[in-house]
Amino acid sequence: MKLTDMTSAAFKAKKDAELKDAILNGIKVDRGGTTVVMSPYKDELTPEQADALVAYVRTFGVKKAKKAKKKRVPDAGVIAPAPTPVR
Repeated sequence: MKLTDMTSAAFKAKKDAELKDAILNGIKVDRGGTTVVMSPYKDELTPEQADALVAYVRTFGVKKAKKAKKKRVPDAGVIAPAPTPVR
């Protein structure tokens, strides 16, 4: 069974309400002659938990911002602190 790529543009185009409905009520679709079934979770999750799960899934494939590196002063026997950014 091939899993859905939750980082794809097609998946990201789905509305939050559609994802929440799939989580709470389950889905059953045919893909290439194979029936794919996801069981409903309405008896295990509250609507708020389903909202939180949708929000979490939306983070898949999002690149995290890189931390700023400290500048290293060429080795002159003394290490100076990195300059303070001007705001």
